[in-house]
Amino acid sequence: MVAVVASLTTTPTSTLSPTPPHSHPHLLSDSRALSPLVGFALVLMLLSAMYTYYQVYGVPQICSSYETRQFAETVKDLIALTGDVERITLQGKTGSYSLTLGGSYPTIPLFSTPNTFSGAISTYSAEIRIRNAVAVDPDLQDVWNGREIVLTGKSLLFIPSYVYFDPGETRVEYGAVAVGKTEYSYVGGTNIVDGRTVYIPMFEGNLSESGVAVSGTLYCYSGGNGEGIAVTDAGGGRPITILLKTSLPLDFWKQYFDSTDSSYVSSVSMQGDYVVIELMRGVTYKLILGAAGFEDERAEHHYLYRLTARAVTTPATLAAEVRDTFNNPVPGVTVTFTSLNSSTTLTDGKNTGTSIKVNSNDFGVASVVAKSAGGVDTVVASITRPDGSTYEVAFVIEG
Repeated sequence: MVAVVASLTTTPTSTLSPTPPHSHPHLLSDSRALSPLVGFALVLMLLSAMYTYYQVYGVPQICSSYETRQFAETVKDLIALTGDVERITLQGKTGSYSLTLGGSYPTIPLFSTPNTFSGAISTYSAEIRIRNAVAVDPDLQDVWNGREIVLTGKSLLFIPSYVYFDPGETRVEYGAVAVGKTEYSYVGGTNIVDGRTVYIPMFEGNLSESGVAVSGTLYCYSGGNGEGIAVTDAGGGRPITILLKTSLPLDFWKQYFDSTDSSYVSSVSMQGDYVVIELMRGVTYKLILGAAGFEDERAEHHYLYRLTARAVTTPATLAAEVRDTFNNPVPGVTVTFTSLNSSTTLTDGKNTGTSIKVNSNDFGVASVVAKSAGGVDTVVASITRPDGSTYEVAFVIEG
């Protein structure tokens, strides 16, 4: 019995495996030990995703906002430019212009942004055609007699070179500022038809610049005192019709005239590359034309306008104004005053004779004094046009 009990109380050593010293068999399966590594990796992944998202979406939005603000400033500059052109053409003075075409992107620490954005500005062909306009003043009816008058010049185009924002382009045509792509919106400028005043400005010369900013001088290619000339229609159902060569669609021009004081505009339509504007019949209009130039040149002389009375008694001043096709004064043009029967003595203060030459002054005026005359005489003032033809006005002189 003793032997049996002993065998029952003895534990077999072969069923247990000894544990090696310094061994940790449960470490790799312990999630609490892995959590710092996994957490750190997740944080890195999250930061990387946030950085990528901000670089791809946040930075472009910030840069786009800079481009948007700058485009708005450039459009304001172009609207202001139309005001400068108006002053230059109405006053006959020289001015200056400054346009900001682009700008700099912000510096964002730890993120990548471009340095600057820019734009390009250039000129393109413009043309004014005026039909059925007859001068009210008989002295002007040799020039403005209802036949078609054609004037050429330039319009202005601004194209931004932005990375993040695509606003389209901006065009300045005949004082109107338009923004868009295939569709355009009128954003400001001067009125072509303002009540019974018709004012049509253009640019002259060439401009082709690109970069962040441009500036320069605007010269008076054609301008004066802003008086213009009075015109009415030719009658017989033929209204004054103005055709403007344009790159803008008809919808823009309809919006433009709806936005301005165009109560005397009877219709607006398109004819090829021209917007056709018909004015109400039976109305006398004040017509003002002019051009601001990017180069120091003047429009060429076209006709003479008599400033003093047609018939005078000596001694009397005889004055005539040299004008271009825009009806504005032209300085520095030689005007010849001639006594037809050589009986009237003429003087300009330096020279005396029956035929003398005088240059028009800064206001386009040339004048002489008829000192004496033998009875009734006719003094003719004449200019030679660039094409070789002659234009003249006459004064009747009584001694």
